Amino acid sequence: MCNVLGRLIKWSSSYESILKDMASSMKIKFDKYWGNIEKQNILLYVAVVLDPRYKMKYVAFCLRKLYSEDEVKNVMDFIKNALGKLVHFYTTNNSNGQSGEHKQGGTSSEQKISVVDSDEDDDVNMFKSDFEKECIEDNALEMKNELERYLAEPNEDIRNNMFDILNWWKVTSSKYHILSEIA
Repeated sequence: MCNVLGRLIKWSSSYESILKDMASSMKIKFDKYWGNIEKQNILLYVAVVLDPRYKMKYVAFCLRKLYSEDEVKNVMDFIKNALGKLVHFYTTNNSNGQSGEHKQGGTSSEQKISVVDSDEDDDVNMFKSDFEKECIEDNALEMKNELERYLAEPNEDIRNNMFDILNWWKVTSSKYHILSEIA
């Protein structure tokens, strides 16, 4: 999309009148459907960010070539927000299945606590239950940080013509479980 807009801008300033007129009329249509950043489908940008050769850096680079710094900042914030929502959605959906297992474990722990008569055993089970809750929270935090870890890692080699993005996500799915599902 950025390439199309870049070329239309370039051709609109061409010395050849036919090319200039054609590019100008095409740019009007482009602006109608794609010109307003708020109307653009943000998932197009998310797809680029999920390409390990490009990530956020490439999106920001392209946008800076075409838009003002304020517009770029707004779009980048919007992309980060969309990615955060996607990660949260997929984490929530994944943890729903897991939380059922954890809830069952919690229920059996509660049943054990009610069976035990000694106060000392209740304290041990209480700590165990609290520890299980803390582990679940840590796992949720780790899933949230998955996006940050992905974005912080260096990009894959952009010059590799044999790069297979689907295979890359398959291989790294154990490292980026949620992001691989989104991709």
